[in-house]
Amino acid sequence: MENILSVEDQNFLENIYKNFGVQNIICDESGLNFLENSSPFGFSSNESSLNYLTQIFKKLKYRMDSNFRMEFYSAGFNIAVLRN
Repeated sequence: MENILSVEDQNFLENIYKNFGVQNIICDESGLNFLENSSPFGFSSNESSLNYLTQIFKKLKYRMDSNFRMEFYSAGFNIAVLRN
């Protein structure tokens, strides 16, 4: 399977997981939605980080041609991208 995300994108996602505890994000018609307690104020109030995350999700949504959710796992830092 082709890797859609750049190394920079992956590093950014790993950092928001490790530094802010973001675990689940949904991308649908209403935009980005953080599940449960996955949206700590420190991250969601940082406009440049939120803009970069939005660009990553636009890229994924375009390539997947679908709404999706992203789940983060701590075992070796894994990301699951699942179509909704």
